[in-house]
Amino acid sequence: MSEETPPWSWRAPVTTSRRAALLAVVGAAAALSGCRGGPSLTPSPSSASPTSSSPTTSHARFFGDPGPGRLYLGISLGIDQLAASAPELGGTNATLSRRFYRPHQIALMEQMLTEDVAAEIVPFVSFKTPGSWASVAAGEHDAWLDQLIAGLDALGSPAFLALHHEPENDVSGDNTAASWVEMQRRLITRTAGTPHVIAVPTLMSYTFQPHSGRRPHHWLVPEASVIGVDMYNPWREGNAGSWVEFADLYADVASLVGEQPVIVPEAGTTADPFDPLRAAQWFRGAFDTAVREGLAGLAWFDSRLLGGQRRQLDRAARTKLRELSRRPEVYRFRP
Repeated sequence: MSEETPPWSWRAPVTTSRRAALLAVVGAAAALSGCRGGPSLTPSPSSASPTSSSPTTSHARFFGDPGPGRLYLGISLGIDQLAASAPELGGTNATLSRRFYRPHQIALMEQMLTEDVAAEIVPFVSFKTPGSWASVAAGEHDAWLDQLIAGLDALGSPAFLALHHEPENDVSGDNTAASWVEMQRRLITRTAGTPHVIAVPTLMSYTFQPHSGRRPHHWLVPEASVIGVDMYNPWREGNAGSWVEFADLYADVASLVGEQPVIVPEAGTTADPFDPLRAAQWFRGAFDTAVREGLAGLAWFDSRLLGGQRRQLDRAARTKLRELSRRPEVYRFRP
């Protein structure tokens, strides 16, 4: 496992030209769909204005960027669970922790993430918001947002932050695609002076699949230094025709996000009781694709957090996850 810091300095994530290119991709998709009512494709005056060059051998895409051919590898954990308590999933060999919090749980988050950083594990947290997406975008919850950002920045480690991840199923009232995008821009603006904190708008891979009927370009945030996409194999026992490899899920995403770096904070598949190696091979394929395509990170989501039976790793897949956590491509951040 690699443990050194990348041999480049961190700068702001996206060039003006690259940002324009990404916005052009979004605009072209909107024009082709012929749809109306999506988010404004022009950043609001309050949005961040990235200015650096695109990633090269000398510049990282964001603070803590693992670099080409390397990635963070992690697991999802309970809100008060340490990685060391899950040795069957790799334990402290994990280099990325994934947790989910409610607005009032900032203090608990700080406590758990302090332990993560001491174990050289980079955190990726999701927070629900104390109000509608539109109200957060309008600055009505800046005090809460600044408290959250300050807590993460104080860790001294890269810290990935998602506000209301997987929003696509939660549209109603003031919670629209446009207001969610503006909320992400508000977050990017508020984190501008805290390079440790990386704003990560996080969507579902299903949204990018043509048969979903969704319009993914309505949800894209080209200003973000990295986009999060949760990727799940939709297969379940009794529905044998829907097994989808990770590489195919990623291909749908890559066709729309262009050069914007991608991190997968949740990945999962249901184990096949009639093929004990199938889930292990799926996750190995996910790892290989992530390395090959330059994904920044990959974290397994185990449904035990929700009390369900689907997407729990079987014995072979747990063994594979532990094996992958020791691969040299796995990056461990050290200040």
